[in-house]
Amino acid sequence: MADLSCLVIDDLDAALAAMTEVGKSVAAESASLIRESVLRYAKRRGWTVISHGSFTQWATALIKSDERRWVVLDPLFPTDGIAERALRLPLRRASVAGQFEVSGDLDIMDQLGVRTTIGLLDDAAASGGTLRHVIRMARMRGLTVSKVVVCASTRYARDALRPAIPSVPWVDYMPGDWRIVHLRDGCPHLPFTGGSLDLSASEAAKHTRQYACSPTYCVRGSVWQALHLDREIQETIGRARARIVIEMASVLGHPPTVSDVRLLGPGCRAIVAPGQIARPETPLENLLSTGR
Repeated sequence: MADLSCLVIDDLDAALAAMTEVGKSVAAESASLIRESVLRYAKRRGWTVISHGSFTQWATALIKSDERRWVVLDPLFPTDGIAERALRLPLRRASVAGQFEVSGDLDIMDQLGVRTTIGLLDDAAASGGTLRHVIRMARMRGLTVSKVVVCASTRYARDALRPAIPSVPWVDYMPGDWRIVHLRDGCPHLPFTGGSLDLSASEAAKHTRQYACSPTYCVRGSVWQALHLDREIQETIGRARARIVIEMASVLGHPPTVSDVRLLGPGCRAIVAPGQIARPETPLENLLSTGR
């Protein structure tokens, strides 16, 4: 892994802000300990670290000075103050029978009206798959994508999207060719974390994805896979998962189950390691043994 090209987006504060009070009370301290471990590792390796907040301030100012309507793909981007200009698009990314799939309520874009010129905003573009799907769906609705703004991207994503948007301006908050890692992804049960479960396309499997995800460090080739090889980070994550189960039991008054994770906030899911089986009634404690 080329250390100098790794970029850590510290989006922990944004993720915690999206949680319920119960979620914050049980997850905040553990998440902070993971952040400290990751930042120490990043410093040793010479990685670049930026805050999600700095990106959102920059992007919000850009949107306010632009006449376009904007479609926001970043689930943690705050739209307060730009609601009249920005439309959040709720998306789900999953691996279905080995194929990458993007889904969500794309009909929300119908609110923009035909022949509207829009900009797309996301925090990261690694493969370009999500942006490519949204661009295709926007065009089917008569919308014209005229600008793309991201926090950071890879050269691969930009090259992959060039045929679809050859003359559309592309703006990076952090220009370069990055291996991008979201800090929140290593923190158990935070919103919009974890990898997709590589399941079949059955209705039962689709339901499972709504309340469970795989550990991000199980995603082959990801930066989190490398981070999890560090003993300090691995042990900190393991202790965090166990601590959250104890804290949830104390708050809820009963051993927490997979279905209880949704009480922590929107986009919060249980962590299911390869080989484990999780149902809504499965105790979270049962998922700790091999899920570290």
